Amino acid sequence: MVQSCLTQLPLQQLTKLLQQREISCREILQAYLDKIHTFNNHLGAFLQVADREKLLSLADESDARWQKKQNKSALDGIPIAIKDNIHVHGLKTTCASRLLHNYSPPYEATCVEKLREAGAIFIGKTNLDEFAMGSTTENSATQQTHNPWDINKVAGGSSGGSAVAVSAGMSPLALGSDTGGSVRQPASFCGIVGLKPTYGYVSRYGLVAYASSLDQVGPMARDVYGATQLLNAIGGFDERDSTSIRSAPVALEALQRNIAGKKIAILGEISNYINPHVAKVFEQSIESLRSLGAEVTEVEFPFFDYVVAAYYLIATAEASSNLARYDGVKYGQREERKTYQEMLTATRSQGFGKEVKKRILLGNFVLSSGYYDAYYLKAQKMRRRICHLLNNILHSYDAIVTPTTPNTAFTKGESEQDFMKVYVADVTTVIANLTGLPAVSIPCGMVENLPVGLQIIGGALQEQQILNIAYQFEKTQQKQFIPKLENIDTQQQIVHKNIATQNKAHQSFSEQLQQVRASYKAQPQHSRIYNNDLANHVAKEVTICGWVHKINKLGGVEFMIIRDATGFAQVVVENSSEKYELETVVRVTGIVAREKRSPYGEIEIAKPQIEVVGHSYAAPPLSMSTNPEGFNLPTVLDNRPVSLRNPQILSTFKIQSLVVRFFSGYLRSQNFFEIKTPKIISTGTEGGSNIFPLDYFGRKVYLAQSPQFYKQTMVGSGLERVFEVGPVFRAERHSTTRHLNEYTSLDFEMGFIHNEQDVIDMQEKLLRHIFQNLQQTYADYVTDRTLDLAIPDTIPRIHFLEALEIIKSRGGKAVQQDDDISSIGEQVLHKYCLEEHNSHFVYVIGYPQQKRPVYTMPDERLPGYTRSFDLLYKGIEITTGGQRIHDYEMLCENIRKGGGSLEDVKDYLSIFKHGMPPHGGLGMGLERLTMKIMGHDNVRHASLFPRDIHRVSP
Repeated sequence: MVQSCLTQLPLQQLTKLLQQREISCREILQAYLDKIHTFNNHLGAFLQVADREKLLSLADESDARWQKKQNKSALDGIPIAIKDNIHVHGLKTTCASRLLHNYSPPYEATCVEKLREAGAIFIGKTNLDEFAMGSTTENSATQQTHNPWDINKVAGGSSGGSAVAVSAGMSPLALGSDTGGSVRQPASFCGIVGLKPTYGYVSRYGLVAYASSLDQVGPMARDVYGATQLLNAIGGFDERDSTSIRSAPVALEALQRNIAGKKIAILGEISNYINPHVAKVFEQSIESLRSLGAEVTEVEFPFFDYVVAAYYLIATAEASSNLARYDGVKYGQREERKTYQEMLTATRSQGFGKEVKKRILLGNFVLSSGYYDAYYLKAQKMRRRICHLLNNILHSYDAIVTPTTPNTAFTKGESEQDFMKVYVADVTTVIANLTGLPAVSIPCGMVENLPVGLQIIGGALQEQQILNIAYQFEKTQQKQFIPKLENIDTQQQIVHKNIATQNKAHQSFSEQLQQVRASYKAQPQHSRIYNNDLANHVAKEVTICGWVHKINKLGGVEFMIIRDATGFAQVVVENSSEKYELETVVRVTGIVAREKRSPYGEIEIAKPQIEVVGHSYAAPPLSMSTNPEGFNLPTVLDNRPVSLRNPQILSTFKIQSLVVRFFSGYLRSQNFFEIKTPKIISTGTEGGSNIFPLDYFGRKVYLAQSPQFYKQTMVGSGLERVFEVGPVFRAERHSTTRHLNEYTSLDFEMGFIHNEQDVIDMQEKLLRHIFQNLQQTYADYVTDRTLDLAIPDTIPRIHFLEALEIIKSRGGKAVQQDDDISSIGEQVLHKYCLEEHNSHFVYVIGYPQQKRPVYTMPDERLPGYTRSFDLLYKGIEITTGGQRIHDYEMLCENIRKGGGSLEDVKDYLSIFKHGMPPHGGLGMGLERLTMKIMGHDNVRHASLFPRDIHRVSP
């Protein structure tokens, strides 16, 4: 028989020919050795090949036994490739690592002993990802392994060498190890059969440990029969492995059984993770199973989002422990140093590769005292839940089927560019490892000339069941999955050509990059002048930038008004044929000249050179040079990105920016620290129902209605005084001129106070600082009106009950349905304070307990009332604040009285449990304050992009 044909035969045909003595074991061995000699340099499957003469001698011994019909088993004389993390006498075990590059094991793995007793011949050791940590066999410290279907693709991993050896016809059978899919995934990528047995079915004695609770030796073959024979040879109880279990071999005749009536489950959510082309092949495989009489049904499996995370946390934790033994003392490479610690560090640093180091670091992290419960323990809990669910499914079904991998083989180097994509691709295979269940991958189709695998998962010790289904499915496949190795030379030439092209392109790109780098230092300096500074540059050439705001024509002269953030400039354009649309963005260079007729500071720019840097392609929806008082507010808000260009509209937000600047500056001067707190929270801060719920990765959370809990926490942290400027959210169905569902809150909280009056005193000083500074600066930003920024020397302070009497005495409605002062009542109070105290401001102090949050300090002088306050400005509430409860037991009692759960706020309460100073604070609405400062009648005028019950855009 032609040797190239011989190496394409599955085991069943090889053994049949041996039984009939049509071929010999020597011929079989020579054929595979010749194949290795021809293609291993191209494919990198084997790290070492056993001595040829010794192998041929063993083959001759097997032939003699076959001749006498005394062969030890069906595997007598059959070459088998062994993954290089399984110990074999006479061959080194390197684990593809520099650390073990010359290690010869003193004992042999149990599975190898069993194969030796069966007469198998160990042809060599195959490549792997270092210490079996990887999914591509690119992490080998020795060499890379290439996929025989396309050498630009990976072979899969970590048993990539074994998979390629079988696929490329360099060995009829191979052993791999499977920790998270390391037998099945490369089997899928290379178009062969790969089986992970039930955990404990095959002894792990002599297998170099990666993750002890997940590792399992598994067979790889061209067909199901070969995988079954190999499984039977290596399976069985071993007292040297404490996790070994007793099991019966698979009956070969059972493979022939009809699978009609078998109940097979599909994990319903799998489609979310699978490449569409792979999904199509999977659907065809399902139809093939149905054509065999199997009943295929979809079941729920909601844990796909967690399986990869659980696997990697557990696997790396166990790996960090298992690899601790490689210290340079007992065996393996040693880097000589003066001290043990130096030697250990150097040995491991130089001996381990990048991927191994990464997994050791992650494993040590998840096992560390601060993170064990948060990560490793949770991963183990998820593992139990996955086991429970899969066992329940398999109680009702004979097997589960999935695609073996979500994609076909990755392109070389892809794992370096996006290692998370490679990790996540284990989503289908790690299920069987986490649960210890048997799973087999069998070729089921092709996508773009690359094999696709079908995975069949069974119940514990149900290898016979899944191999029976796989065997029957295999018979439905019309295609033989044998790569065309004669194309490898051509492929390699293309690869070398591509590399040369890439190198040339890289050289060209490097030159371009060098030019770009050089341009950084040679960047021209643009000394732009702002419009409000032109008077300081008379008779000088300057460059200004901005928008064309307006064009006035007088005879042959155009007076172009340029608008920037600071104001306007007049540019005199003479004898120009250029046309400029309004709102065109320009850069103008010219001479600054004095001109008394110029309405812009008696300054203009003459002899201009105008460069258009941003074209205006349409007339704006609103005029930028018209007083916006005549605009319809919905129209202004609908076109907010453009309407903001109107200087009078924009001036509101310039003033708002100044308010924030003066607010922050003053508080910093008073030893306050600025903080930024989360806006996604697990429970409502203020209580009640006015909070927005969110779906946060399956958990119900809320948008923060206040930074209150965090402000108090930071006071107790030791900062003592804190402030924040940030958004808050209120899910209140108001549609008034004063309410928004998202607004900006100016908050501060301060410790070591006597009572709420200290907080009020601080705000009074703060407001005086803000208003006095605005008085001095606002004219630079607001030119169309005069702002009323009066603030009294002392802001009136009245009690809530007194306020109600004042309102009633003046014929106003004192309270609304929620027992708060009504909007009409607020206006009455404003009028009263203006008349009696010449003040637009008034503090209302001592609100009822039922109106205030549970953390508000009760007023011991007036039972039922609190040490809280509101500040009203020009007839509207702009601030709510007060003293907070700082005693832990008092706060707990108040929360209980309010119907709250201590468990819901346990994190908040923890700071009080360990000593909290007397403290208080407030929150002030920036938009309401701005609205009143600017004299607007609707708070939406003072909100950049308002959010209310009707508006969520722009």
